Formats: sequence, structure tokens, C-alpha cells
Amino acid sequence: RGKPEDIAFEVRKTSDGVTICAIIADEDCDDDGVRHHGRWNDDYNGRRVNFTIRVPKGVKLGVGSGNGDISVSGATAEVRAGSGNGKVRVSAGGPVNASSGNGDVSVDRAGGPVKASSGNGRVSVATTRGPVNASSGNGDVEVTMDAIADVTDDMELSSGNGTITATVPADFAGEIDASTGSGKFYSDFPMTLQGRIDPQHVRAKIGRGGRRLTMRSGNGDVELRKK
Repeated sequence: RGKPEDIAFEVRKTSDGVTICAIIADEDCDDDGVRHHGRWNDDYNGRRVNFTIRVPKGVKLGVGSGNGDISVSGATAEVRAGSGNGKVRVSAGGPVNASSGNGDVSVDRAGGPVKASSGNGRVSVATTRGPVNASSGNGDVEVTMDAIADVTDDMELSSGNGTITATVPADFAGEIDASTGSGKFYSDFPMTLQGRIDPQHVRAKIGRGGRRLTMRSGNGDVELRKK
């Protein structure tokens, strides 16, 4: 519905880069993206703009969509990607912050810390270097880390209704706090249990201890795997 000329484009130079917006009617564009002031209606839903953006290596990216999928590939620096209602896929060599209100989130081969979340979808993260924090309101969470930076940052993986699987390096050491409302806990690592034995809530130390890894599922299994 509508005509192509109903959509305008605005490019804003900001203090640290460029913001590109596709705007309709009473929307406007600021440094953070599109702002909509009126009531969203069916006429707006009939218009779609697909962005394809190519940038030089080393450029930091902030990509957002109110209602659409996002795909970032080949990035070598920091990436922030978010969709209100769509899938988010990121392949990047730097830190990543990826989120979706209603869609699957996938992060591949990130070279730094990752934060990934979905309100209603599966979250999958594979990184060459952690730490990782990931959550889903209603979906499985799967995380694989080739290595973890030698820092003390804690990590948290959670799902309201799904299985959590964390695969960490064989030399992983830390404090584990794993719980599930209706599921089981599995571990490839020998652990020193702390407190009473509870099949739904395990507190334990792996190796020399250190950083805390919290894994919580409201209704699913919790698994800690050795890479």
C-alpha cells in the first residue's frame, strides 16, 4: 500500500558517525534513529524499506529495526543490533550487543564480550572470546565459548521457558549457580558442591573457582558442557 514517494530518507551527521533514517508522515530522525509521534496504523504496515549497507572494516555499527529482520556479516569492530519484531543475526569480530523483542537472536564468531537477548525466541551465541550474557523469555539459550577473557566479570544465562546449554573451555574454573523449576542439571565437569544437595538448584565450584556463572531456567534442562 502507499507510494514510494510517501517515504523520505534523512541522513544525519553525528558526533561519532552517521545516522540514516527512513521516515513516514509525522516521524522524525534523531541521533538514535526514527522517532514516531503519531498513532501507528495499517497504512504504515504496508510500507517496507530494506537497507543494504556496506562499510569499511573497523567501523562500529549500530543497527535497528522496529519491525524487521537484521543481518550483520563480516564486521570487525563493535556491533549493536536490535529489532522490535524480527530475527537478529550477527557475525562479528568484536564485542556484540544483540536483541529482539520477538524473534530468534544468533551471534557467530564474536571476538569480544557478548550480550544477547530475546523476549520470545531462541538465543544462540558462538564466540571466540567470552564472557557472554544471554537470556530468552521463551526459548532455548545455547552458548559456546572457545575462550574466556582473563577478567572477573560474572556471566548469566537465563530462560523463562527453555533449555540452557553452555559449552566452555576445558580449563574453565568458576563458581556455578544453576537452577531449574522443572528440569534437570547436567555437567561434564567435576564439581565441589556447596550447601545441601538439591536436584533443581546446584551451587558448586569448578577447579579453583573464580568468576560466577549463573544459569537459570523456569521450565527446562540446564547443561554445562566441556569444549
